[in-house]
Amino acid sequence: MPTRNNKPAPGGVAIQVLGENTDITSAKQIWKGPPKIGKTTTAAALRTVADEYKLDIRPFFLLFEPGSEGVSLECTSEACPACDGKGKTGKSKCSTCGGAGVVRLILTTRKQMREWFTWFAESDTYNIAVIDTGDRFYQAIMDDTCVELKIVSPYGANDNGIAWSVIFDEMRELLGILEASGKGIILIMHCYTQEKRVRGGSIQQLVFNVPGKAKTYLAGFADQVLHFDVEPDDDGEDRHVLIAEHRASIEAGDRWGMFPPVTMMGETPEDAAEAMLTCFGYLTD
Repeated sequence: MPTRNNKPAPGGVAIQVLGENTDITSAKQIWKGPPKIGKTTTAAALRTVADEYKLDIRPFFLLFEPGSEGVSLECTSEACPACDGKGKTGKSKCSTCGGAGVVRLILTTRKQMREWFTWFAESDTYNIAVIDTGDRFYQAIMDDTCVELKIVSPYGANDNGIAWSVIFDEMRELLGILEASGKGIILIMHCYTQEKRVRGGSIQQLVFNVPGKAKTYLAGFADQVLHFDVEPDDDGEDRHVLIAEHRASIEAGDRWGMFPPVTMMGETPEDAAEAMLTCFGYLTD
């Protein structure tokens, strides 16, 4: 079982063996991979593992799609519309919210995003923002901008690129709210196969995909771009892995040098979260 990785400092004070500002609660990360590979469940398990080892890691999910249903997490929410937040309909427990009085809120407007991002940045309760997913975060900004500008889509809009500029500036401003807080940021992204031309032909590369200069910005914004995948072991059995090295076929990288090229992620979300925290130096094998 991993153990907490602390070392006594002069005077007997325990400190983590990490460089300055190189822990998961200050890192800006992109976690990408195929759907249902375990990205959301791993992020949620960070809190479970942190509580077990008494680590100060407290993620909060900013939800942009409903794919996290069934996963226990602390996230954007609103009063249940079926029971007006009371938890009951008549004398019975509300079937929509299970009696909790609140339901998960999927953020769809820039006004909602700004309110929740600011709330998170100012909160003392949480120290990692998990944007689930970054794809839908960008799409929600795009959709809301199109409504404001009264256009169907920025694609083909005869506006000299104004819509694209507004979308990009909104994305950068919203991420700036989180970044200015000094807290950790995890953007969960789906990955897509993209044909990349190389000398002598072309290859298929697994990349995260947002349009235009937004992708370049996010790639520069992130301290780590980590790829979740399944690879066969020596016996041909599938194993969950985290890839941190850039490959011809996989877009990944680690600016801080915290991760080995490939990390074994175990069989459960808790195993994966422990492996992640071990790479950051919180735990040792």
